[in-house]
Amino acid sequence: MFIMDLIFKLVSGLILI
Repeated sequence: MFIMDLIFKLVSGLILI
């Protein structure tokens, strides 16, 4: 699902910040 992929990218971005 593209939605889960987007959420995963958002979470990864928050962790990196």
